[in-house]
Amino acid sequence: MGRRIEEIESGLLQLDRRGRARANGEAAPTPREFEVFRLIAGGQSVTEIADMLHLSVKTISTHRTRILEKTGFRSNAEIIAYAIRGGLV
Repeated sequence: MGRRIEEIESGLLQLDRRGRARANGEAAPTPREFEVFRLIAGGQSVTEIADMLHLSVKTISTHRTRILEKTGFRSNAEIIAYAIRGGLV
């Protein structure tokens, strides 16, 4: 499972939501952003994630916004669908 997560993490931002290669120089996800990504993909709400990670809802919302910007996704549903297709959940 660890290898698969690493593959998804490294490939997460190499493709946009339509499967096209992203431009060179795109920012990679931070470890915290990837952790939030995985929790969103698992169906957790922003409030639940904040409680789990002992962070504020605003901080988690900021991570979520950055994830959406970096991936080109528009919603949690697209995050979840990507994670399912990638075998993360």
